[in-house]
Amino acid sequence: AYRSNLNFNQEGFHELKINFKNYESKAIFNVNKKSITPEIGIKPPGIKTLFSNNEDELYKITSDPKPDPDFYNLSYEDSINNSEPTIILFSTPALCVSGTCGPILNNLKKAKSNFTEFNYIHVEVYKNFIGKTLRDLDTLEVTEPVVKWGIPTEPWIFFLDNKGILKSKFEGFMTEDEMVNELNLLKGY
Repeated sequence: AYRSNLNFNQEGFHELKINFKNYESKAIFNVNKKSITPEIGIKPPGIKTLFSNNEDELYKITSDPKPDPDFYNLSYEDSINNSEPTIILFSTPALCVSGTCGPILNNLKKAKSNFTEFNYIHVEVYKNFIGKTLRDLDTLEVTEPVVKWGIPTEPWIFFLDNKGILKSKFEGFMTEDEMVNELNLLKGY
């Protein structure tokens, strides 16, 4: 996966041309006038996320084959009310079409090691993921948090300060170093 930060000063459809060695690729995408996901600088809408303090039940909450219990022991509502920054990742590691949902979750697990005082929440994109494969994508149902936050693709990661205000958000893959930079910024709020 490759990543680039781009700024667009005009809404509408844009074409991206990528040249890499002897290959050229093109992508057409739409830039909205207003983001369909929660806006930076405000408190996102409340959502009900699944959580459990029973490690034996995590398979019902996540498709991550090696779940970190810290990502599932707290609800979103509790996290934004406990005066600690919250990081919320929307991804489905076992069913991600882009193949970046598992790696971004693993990077967040590593980045978390130096920021243990923060809240971490992983939200599966699909509510009926158990026993499904990529061939079953047309039978999958998205979760209420995905709908409420307007998540159009996966993965998405959101960084909220200790008051529950959204400070930054990213679509797609993030490296561990990029996450650490964002986590350090949250320490300053």
